[in-house]
Amino acid sequence: MPDKKIILIGRNSFLSQNFSVFLKKKKIRFFIISYNNFMKLSHKRLKNYETILNFSINKDFVQKKYALKNDLDLKIAKKIKDVNVRLVVFSTSKVYKSASNIKETSLKNPLTNYGKNKIKSESSLKKILSNYVILRISNIIGRKLRKNKRSVTNTFFDIVRLNLKKKKIVVPEKNFFKDFIFIEDFCIVLHKILTKKIKGTYNLSSGKKTYLHSIAKMISQYTKIPITLNKEKTDSFTLSNLKLFKVLKINYKLKQISSKNLKSYL
Repeated sequence: MPDKKIILIGRNSFLSQNFSVFLKKKKIRFFIISYNNFMKLSHKRLKNYETILNFSINKDFVQKKYALKNDLDLKIAKKIKDVNVRLVVFSTSKVYKSASNIKETSLKNPLTNYGKNKIKSESSLKKILSNYVILRISNIIGRKLRKNKRSVTNTFFDIVRLNLKKKKIVVPEKNFFKDFIFIEDFCIVLHKILTKKIKGTYNLSSGKKTYLHSIAKMISQYTKIPITLNKEKTDSFTLSNLKLFKVLKINYKLKQISSKNLKSYL
């Protein structure tokens, strides 16, 4: 891959932190910048790049009803619409109705403001750009590489670690399931996307069903902390990754959750 053809927007993101370390290990040069400073870049400078990845997100976009001022993906799309550069943005499984083996064409039924806002943002972005990749990602297992009070979202395991500090392992009474992908696999797939000239909307996931109770049991066995059940409800889902993996020609086996590899993330 040619040098200095990649821009990462969002220094504080859990994903950008891990992906920048991955790129450094691969000796791939990139430019990382905050959203505010990116918006000050000239078109002339942007023409030197091939792909822009936006990891930045506005807290109000996650928590409140849609407002254009909070949609950073769309603002970036409008800025680069006259520049021949590909934009990669990150959406969420929350745009879908809870189900197993969800495909990109499956029913959209977002229940949260975040899911509803992402659907609206995706639709608007497609009207502005033709050279884009929208990645609807599942739950990612990994660590934030540095503590950051400005971080907008917490990962599933951030919440688990917070509960462990309180000597608690809390799971819903009903056995909900999720689709988890390890950050290492996420970075490998994302790098593969950068090497291919693909466009469109894709799920980025493990495609595997993992019950929350089974994770709780693994953690309990390791920590000796008892499991507490509550009446909290959550969505259950797995995302099909077949469309993306087919176009990228990925055939290696993704990392699987086990009591052994969970320890390093707690």
